[in-house]
Amino acid sequence: MKDAFLWCRRPIAGALPRFLVLACVLLCLIFAAARIQAHSTPAGDQTSGFLSPSAASADSGGDGDGYEDSDSDAFELDGNEARDDDSGTNLSQSCTDSGKDRHRFHDFDIGLPAGAIVNGIEVRLDVAAQRNEGERFICVEISWDGGTSWTPAKVTSTLDQDLATYIVGSDTGTWGRAWNSDVDLANSNFRLRLTNVATIDDQRFELDWIALQISYSELHTPSATPSATPSATPSATPTPAMTPGGPTATLPPGSTPTPTASSPPGTTSPPAPTPIGTPSAGNVLWGDDDCDEDVDAVDPLKNLQLVAGIPFTQSQPCFPLGEYIGVRPAGSVDRPWGDVDCDYDVDAVDALNILRFIAGLSTNQQPDCPAIESGVLVGG
Repeated sequence: MKDAFLWCRRPIAGALPRFLVLACVLLCLIFAAARIQAHSTPAGDQTSGFLSPSAASADSGGDGDGYEDSDSDAFELDGNEARDDDSGTNLSQSCTDSGKDRHRFHDFDIGLPAGAIVNGIEVRLDVAAQRNEGERFICVEISWDGGTSWTPAKVTSTLDQDLATYIVGSDTGTWGRAWNSDVDLANSNFRLRLTNVATIDDQRFELDWIALQISYSELHTPSATPSATPSATPSATPTPAMTPGGPTATLPPGSTPTPTASSPPGTTSPPAPTPIGTPSAGNVLWGDDDCDEDVDAVDPLKNLQLVAGIPFTQSQPCFPLGEYIGVRPAGSVDRPWGDVDCDYDVDAVDALNILRFIAGLSTNQQPDCPAIESGVLVGG
């Protein structure tokens, strides 16, 4: 990819018509995007396998005791059940009714690769209802913030008297939200809540196992190894001229030779980066990498030149690509300038996201990331 940019630099430096310069830039971007697309593709759907909790506690509601008999027996499929006897205090069929027994399960030790995209979450319940009478089912909710907020409930089918397996959710269902896999699935934040619903007074729920499985995609992106910025050709130390058959030439006492730097014939020194000023805090467009108040095809070019180790310029003042700056909104956090997808790394995938935005295609950013070309408040 670097060779392509080196080729483009020649006509850009020359006095060619503007349309030829733009055509060259466009060819470079197309070449780079094709290379990125070939290597930055999802590794295919993968699954975590069914994971068991290692902690549980009764939630408020109903009798206030949830699965009062050995809730830890629901941590593995072994024929020993956690039991909720005489469940609830009323006969409502609502998942949100305060008269229903509820129980939380957590510490699933979900360990997805960093930045993984959650495609679906399935909850498995191996459970039975003691009596085949009335309505009897379980409502399932998920929390991503330690139990402060919950997804809309999903319900099992009618429970059988014999132990059976019930799957709630699917490998393509995200329960109505976009998940930040690095934060939301942590043990400190992730919770499952079961609400037992029955329309007879003395129904007993027997839960042998609760587990969850996450389907996800991992984006494979080659690690970019920036090339070293070419340094100027070292100056040669002049050698006094020799006269055939004569003595070695000497310089006058006290004088100092002044060498003249030169490049090998047929070569030119690469352009040095233009110094970048430090901008004041203010509103900018997310994805406007060169700070020209517009997100266009030049922005991913700057990004790719950074990855390839090629000197480039930005409008002044502008934050250097890769420098951490405060970004608000988006959690008021420090992010590298140019990190368009908010994965804390300025790489070729950021350029690809800008190109896709310009082309009107979908982009792939972290859930808390500002939208490309949206206004954000930044400060150094």
